[in-house]
Amino acid sequence: MYAVKAGLLIDGTGAAPIHDALMLVNDERVEAVGRAADLGIPDGVEVIDYSGMTVMPGVIDAHTHILYTGKPRANAMSRYGESIAYLSVLATANAKLSLECGVTAIRDVGSTGYIDVALRDAIAEGLVPGPRMKVAGQGVTVTGGHMDPRGLPDYVQIAGRTGVANGPDQMRAAARHQLKMGADLIKINSDGRPGGTTKVYPLTRQEMTFEEMAAVCQVAHWEGKFVATHCAGGSGTMDAIRAGVNTLEHAHWLTDEHIEAMVEMGTFWVPTFTAPYNTLSRGREAADVMDTTWEWKTLAWEGAQESFARARKAGVPIAVGTDAGYRYCYHGETAREMLIMQEIGMTALEAIAAATSVAARAMDWADEIGSLTAGKYADFLVLNGDPLTDLSILLRPEDILRVVKGGQVAVSRESSMPVMA
Repeated sequence: MYAVKAGLLIDGTGAAPIHDALMLVNDERVEAVGRAADLGIPDGVEVIDYSGMTVMPGVIDAHTHILYTGKPRANAMSRYGESIAYLSVLATANAKLSLECGVTAIRDVGSTGYIDVALRDAIAEGLVPGPRMKVAGQGVTVTGGHMDPRGLPDYVQIAGRTGVANGPDQMRAAARHQLKMGADLIKINSDGRPGGTTKVYPLTRQEMTFEEMAAVCQVAHWEGKFVATHCAGGSGTMDAIRAGVNTLEHAHWLTDEHIEAMVEMGTFWVPTFTAPYNTLSRGREAADVMDTTWEWKTLAWEGAQESFARARKAGVPIAVGTDAGYRYCYHGETAREMLIMQEIGMTALEAIAAATSVAARAMDWADEIGSLTAGKYADFLVLNGDPLTDLSILLRPEDILRVVKGGQVAVSRESSMPVMA
């Protein structure tokens, strides 16, 4: 056991921060947290002094694509030229980068060849550094759906990219196969852009039937697993909520009816604001995207902001997810999503909760991670500054002095700081 003193401790639950705090860490888990004056230090326990610094939970990114880099060439999730071996190396590098930037857990929502499953296991075994992972394997889509490659003749087969199924029975079989292969959750595509990615209107196009979505949810929930859906709004999103999907990914255009149903069903929202925001903030010329893409992203960003205001007011649980790997969405920059949420209405403390305890709940992992409370893994950051006054500190690796995962130092940038046993 060791004790951690902190000038300021943010536990991730959304509760007020603790000044002059003390946290007891026993092996890989938190044993107790409170004011140093109240808690006391057991005899013989080593003390790590971070007085004058901030301690907070490791950041969680609930929507990533670990195989891709975020560079423009990675925009289409159809990089058919790379081998499984190359993508595995790339994913490993992205995982290491994420951890170095203070991201201690991610949920990966779609991966070629079950690379995410293998990487999750390699990290858990200590073979390579990286965040804790929950993964969706290949996901499940309908023929011609968002994850099913388009524009290829029948004689060109792309194996290992996506689980394709049609009808409730096939959906059950596809979901069972993903679980058999090691997926922690099932990712589907209830609705999205019309015609793939080349049109703007209508803004939403339903892909899966209610019966198909309900079949996936039935299988996943029987196995105690969550279901996430790529969606935009409209009838497909409503059917997904009613079918029992646990998290809506993107969902730019949420109506009052959607939001009411989400509150009723306990559905989480992972809005991935970073995806449209990071493109639009570059300006039209620098963004270098098609006119239809620029128009769609503009409308998506406008819709997402309006949806955010109403969803927050209604009490929808909103989790941080960046779409890392998608165009201009980079691994390790999870705090950009937090800053966007702050820009459009959240407090810094709420944004931190969205990237810690709420994200953990959205990943069905709140019993293990997401807050610095007794019994949870001791995944925490030591910051040279106060994120409540400047959230952008989480985008400056040089100010993330320590990344601790499971009670052990994973990253250290200050040689003069004491080393934990």
